[in-house]
Amino acid sequence: MKLLNLALNGVTALSGTIFIAYFGLRNNNGVLASLPDNISEIFIQNEGIQFVALAMVVAALAAKVPVMRVLKRKESESRM
Repeated sequence: MKLLNLALNGVTALSGTIFIAYFGLRNNNGVLASLPDNISEIFIQNEGIQFVALAMVVAALAAKVPVMRVLKRKESESRM
């Protein structure tokens, strides 16, 4: 369960970073705007990536709720 929690943290961080980077790309600043044109062109042509990243953030955060409950329950059982 701890490994699943760690994986969900990674998915949340990566997807959130991609989603936020699209805002910078639209304003011509930020991470994606500073990349070479041939790399940033991939993100410009495939704007659907932004929405996939947002969906992954929401799904990962929703999955973390039951995982954290199980981890807290196991922690409290181990203390007894």
